[in-house]
Amino acid sequence: MSLGARGATIGAVTLSGRTISWIAVVLAAAVGISTAKFGRAFLGQFFVNPFQMFIVIPWALAYSYVRRGFMPTRSGGRIERAVDPANFWIGVVFLTSVGTVVFVLNLLLSWVVLSRPR
Repeated sequence: MSLGARGATIGAVTLSGRTISWIAVVLAAAVGISTAKFGRAFLGQFFVNPFQMFIVIPWALAYSYVRRGFMPTRSGGRIERAVDPANFWIGVVFLTSVGTVVFVLNLLLSWVVLSRPR
């Protein structure tokens, strides 16, 4: 993956700023639709949830790695964006994907909990 003036390139797929913005809009819309259906109970179930840490931490790590330009490794070294861009972007994409998958899982679990008969 590389980050250029036209967007982020992952293999043969190019994600422009517009595509990334649409992904964010879709995720926000999913939360908005769920809130419209269930009200404040959904927001409480979604945001006050132990899974939230598995969303925020990978996204925050990916953001900080992109801002700093390197990713620390367990052995004490680091993967620098300028030196090894392929492995750097693989790590950033992995962290972002993990956060997104858990976001969707949290959304589904909140929906199931609030949909069950009381």
